[in-house]
Amino acid sequence: MLSRYAAWFGLALVIAMFVWLRLGWIQQAVVTQQCLAGAVTIGCSIRAWAVAASHGWVTMVALLFTVLSLRWSFPLTAWLAAASGGVAMVLYHPEPGAAALLIGVLRLARYQVVLHKRA
Repeated sequence: MLSRYAAWFGLALVIAMFVWLRLGWIQQAVVTQQCLAGAVTIGCSIRAWAVAASHGWVTMVALLFTVLSLRWSFPLTAWLAAASGGVAMVLYHPEPGAAALLIGVLRLARYQVVLHKRA
């Protein structure tokens, strides 16, 4: 029973972690001013990575996993499509992120329904 919900809890955890990253590091005025002033801290490194990720490669990864989840019906590809779609939505790419999240969630739910009927 726990394994049935583990994928959903993991998905919610990944998306919540990136929401915290966006709201806690990218959009914080104090961190932004500190990094623009030339401070070299781990916070500035995390912020630089997140800003670089928000420039398109996260969207490409989300769409790649979405195509893979449509091509092969493995729960891992569906979960990766949903997780990367959620991350893309959080990191400023709402349209392709929403599509990847929706397709990934529907594929994951379908896989779990089929698996539940077999048991």
